[in-house]
Amino acid sequence: MFNVIGLLKLCAVMFLSHVDCFIHHHLDLEGYISQSQGIGKNEIKNILLPVDHCAADSRTWNMTYVQNLEFWKPNGPIYINIGGPYPYIVHTKIFKKGFFLYDLAKETNGALFGTEHRYYGKNTPLDLTKTENLKYLNSEQALGDIAMLIKYVKTMLNAENSKVVVVGGSMDGNAGNLAAWMRLFYSDFVDAAVSLSGPVLAKADFKDFYEIVGENFLKYGTPGCYDKIAKQFTTFQTRLSTPEGIKRFKEEHLICPSVDMSKKENQQVFFNNYLSAFNIFTFDAIDGDAFKVACENIIFKDISFNSKLLQWQSDYIVQDGHGCINDDFDVKFNTSIKDPWLYQMCTEFGSFPSTEEGKHPFTNSLPVEYYYKACEVQFGPEFGKKRVEDGVKATNQMYGGLHPNVTKVVFVNGEFDPYRKLGVTENLSDDAPAFVIANSGRAVMLYDKDSKNKEIIEAKKKVKTLIKKWIGL
Repeated sequence: MFNVIGLLKLCAVMFLSHVDCFIHHHLDLEGYISQSQGIGKNEIKNILLPVDHCAADSRTWNMTYVQNLEFWKPNGPIYINIGGPYPYIVHTKIFKKGFFLYDLAKETNGALFGTEHRYYGKNTPLDLTKTENLKYLNSEQALGDIAMLIKYVKTMLNAENSKVVVVGGSMDGNAGNLAAWMRLFYSDFVDAAVSLSGPVLAKADFKDFYEIVGENFLKYGTPGCYDKIAKQFTTFQTRLSTPEGIKRFKEEHLICPSVDMSKKENQQVFFNNYLSAFNIFTFDAIDGDAFKVACENIIFKDISFNSKLLQWQSDYIVQDGHGCINDDFDVKFNTSIKDPWLYQMCTEFGSFPSTEEGKHPFTNSLPVEYYYKACEVQFGPEFGKKRVEDGVKATNQMYGGLHPNVTKVVFVNGEFDPYRKLGVTENLSDDAPAFVIANSGRAVMLYDKDSKNKEIIEAKKKVKTLIKKWIGL
């Protein structure tokens, strides 16, 4: 039986074309299972799943997942690490000694599984060349995939009495959201959940994002770093206002000669790429020293910083003998292969980080209209601002935004993470606690090995204690 409260919520939004998914979703796995060869203790396997969980549709696709039964004992708990917008290989990197989930499985004689989110791995329900093919890329379908894997795993292990804990947390994407929403709509399948850095509130224009990025550099960077960043961005804007300045700017930042940097949308591609480097520092930081290092060794040494940008923006590099960055808006977004994460942002989550408002050092370099236009160019004219706003509204209605009606879910966010502004940071109830890890970045509790950061160490202990209590250990 499905979560009754969840169904009532869904009935309230039945005007949405896709919400029947939870009600009519079937879990008959007969004929759907296949698996590939295992590789070591972290085995790479596959399961055939429906392309569409919400309708009578015979099409299937081959979802990859990771399995580790190193510590499994009968009736032990089953841990499902939910994949975000990245390939399955991430799971194999953290299903190792010293990482949170591996150590928890060892302590509790548990089994470890890691899912690969549909459309983000080698195997996809449909190819990425047509926007129409992406209509099966949404959170409802992803939750259905996880539910079917759980049912199969319990059958495979003969573990009908085992407790199931889902964990979600990613440097980008919605894995933390999916963990909480699995408890919301599949409470009969999931006994407890850990939502790490989950921006459960959908928001079209995420104006707070860069204010927090700026705060991190102001609070933890070297003296004067924040002001230097502000001066740097002001200089960028000044140079991009004249032909002579543009010529110098392109040379300094390794921008391909063919790119017309007098066009505002091309300038915005540059700023989006450049700002992404600041975001990476913010997400990856396991303590405040990371910002000092960024200020001293990378940000204000232009050559090394541009080299980093070349590495991070490799998809847009034109190899012409020396390499240059192609900051052309049409080249980036008018592509034959569609970007699945951009699609989910344009249709479900929004959360576009803009610089139009807020106190930060990055000037008004990246307006939200940049993203709306990107949605239109990539997926079609009907995917503009209204589609984004409608999708955001529907997502919040369906899942409850900052107040999902859940129990036995712990919400964990990091101080440095801008997305904590869209996450649950205060207790919803005694059985749905929330806290922010001081001096830490995005989902680092999951990805940091043998941390020396005392706040992260304490957070791991706290979450382990909660999980063990909720599953009766």
